[in-house]
Amino acid sequence: MSNTPISDVVADLDSHGIYDAAKVAEDLVAAGYTGPLPEGITYAEMRKEIEDRGLGGWLAPDDGTRQIAGHTVAAMVCSHLTGTQPGSQYFGRGTAYRADLAAIKAWEESR
Repeated sequence: MSNTPISDVVADLDSHGIYDAAKVAEDLVAAGYTGPLPEGITYAEMRKEIEDRGLGGWLAPDDGTRQIAGHTVAAMVCSHLTGTQPGSQYFGRGTAYRADLAAIKAWEESR
């Protein structure tokens, strides 16, 4: 286990960024997180999510990894650690991410 706070692992992710789910899971475990780990979705599923939003976006070439978005990681970790998901009250993924990250940090500080 590292001395890196779980909130730092989440904060290193961009809310709209797309990451290798296995690498994110590895980083969370190294920081001491013991909750559910991100399984991610396939490249095709992520591409469909981006296309369905109709907002454009960029997706790296398919490298065979399962992928997860930063805002999804924040929501998952926050829900497990705090029992709440404050980001769910917001429509924007960035705002939701920031609310969940703030709750994770508050949870860590209260321990």
